[in-house]
Amino acid sequence: MSRYINPDDSIPRVTWGKFEKREERLLLPYAVQLNHRLLDGWHLSKLMNGVQDWIDRR
Repeated sequence: MSRYINPDDSIPRVTWGKFEKREERLLLPYAVQLNHRLLDGWHLSKLMNGVQDWIDRR
C-alpha cells in the first residue's frame, strides 16, 4: 500500500507481519517506508541484511 510521504518527514517506518515457518525456513514479511532524501538504498540493504542475519540465527 502506497502512502503519501510529506517531503519534510524524516521518520522511517518499518512494519512487519507474522513469523511463519515454511519448509524449515522462517519467513517474516515486512515493509519499509522512508524519505529518500535522508536514506539511500545502501542503508535499506544494510537493514534488510541485518534482519535476515538475525532470522537466520534463530
